Amino acid sequence: MPSVVPIVEGDGEVDAVPILLRRLLEASLRWDIRVAHPKNAHGKGNLTTENGLERFLRYAAKESDCGAILVLLDADEECAKELAESLASRAAEVGLAYPVATIAAVRHYENWFLASLQTVVPLLGLRSLGPDPDLHFDVDNVEDESAKGWLDRHMAPGRAYKETVDQARLTACLDLSQVQQKSRSFRRLVHAFDQLVEAMDSGTALISPAAYQSRQAP
Repeated sequence: MPSVVPIVEGDGEVDAVPILLRRLLEASLRWDIRVAHPKNAHGKGNLTTENGLERFLRYAAKESDCGAILVLLDADEECAKELAESLASRAAEVGLAYPVATIAAVRHYENWFLASLQTVVPLLGLRSLGPDPDLHFDVDNVEDESAKGWLDRHMAPGRAYKETVDQARLTACLDLSQVQQKSRSFRRLVHAFDQLVEAMDSGTALISPAAYQSRQAP
């Protein structure tokens, strides 16, 4: 069975991203594709540095059942579109036989949690949000603080957000349709993942973002 091999930037995503991708596959009734254990870059800088991304792409491609590679990292203060396109350009130069998608979450992965507070609140014990929590601002651009800081500030006394503890279990409870509706960044992830699946079906070594030419896989 072919697999999508994720490349992620940190420990929290190692557990969270496979859960997210499996949920997207299940929503599409794609039981014929599996998600491999992610390759952990141990820091964004290890992907953006010279030859960093390229090294991890070749590492991921060595998986015996590799059918596609998905690279996911936080944009932080960078422009997510420009970062993803820059990485896609570098991926194209590697010339792998598999489709590759590069996605930069606007600011942080945790921004997607803010688009699904109704399901996140019960797990984190967030306080001072009322019986029907919602955010009336752009969840991709929380002002003056990171999404992690926002979660910390609203948690019950004595609690603190920890990626390695909370990221996977919050991912499992996300309302995916709500997150897709509220977050343009998440819509980009869903679209890119759909492109990967289509490329796997057609045997095309797609590079996404699609500004870069696809080619038929050998």
